[in-house]
Amino acid sequence: MNGTAYVFGPATAFKTKVDGELVITGDKLRAAGRYTVVAGESSGTFFVVPDAVGNVAFLARPSRVPAAKPNVISGTAFVLDKYNNLIMQPTPVKFDLAVPGTPAETRSETSKYGVAYVRMDSGKKSGAAQFVAQSGDTQVRRVVQQTASDPCNIRMKAEPSKNGILVTTDPIKDCAGNAVPDGTIVTF
Repeated sequence: MNGTAYVFGPATAFKTKVDGELVITGDKLRAAGRYTVVAGESSGTFFVVPDAVGNVAFLARPSRVPAAKPNVISGTAFVLDKYNNLIMQPTPVKFDLAVPGTPAETRSETSKYGVAYVRMDSGKKSGAAQFVAQSGDTQVRRVVQQTASDPCNIRMKAEPSKNGILVTTDPIKDCAGNAVPDGTIVTF
């Protein structure tokens, strides 16, 4: 068959010359989905499926959390191919969360309809936690700042002074030993 063929599908429409057979290269069909070919009075359909993992879109929430809190950090990974098609087949995704100087918490999840989700505890140590989502050779890193939790075991001393009583506290820390930032309001 010789002539012109028209190809249309998701986000794509083009015409191409046909000399005996129709050859369409993969770079012309970047969007996964159902395509239709019309050549003369003949037509047909075919499907393009996503390629292997080439990209991971990763959301980590919230950006700041108190230390030593259960299920406070959430991570959502969208598994995509190199053309940003959502990979609908179940795909393993590994999540790692670690503050420097502490062992990483690791969880493996399998994506469902292109999305993998995890909830994790914040670490006991304050600092910049590295939150990583990895699928295949592709990994994406986010930073979740872990701050000191509520003050715990406040120690204070009171001494008489010329104008009344002078009250001072030891350095204020949370129950895990993280220093609470200056400016924390302490009520007596």
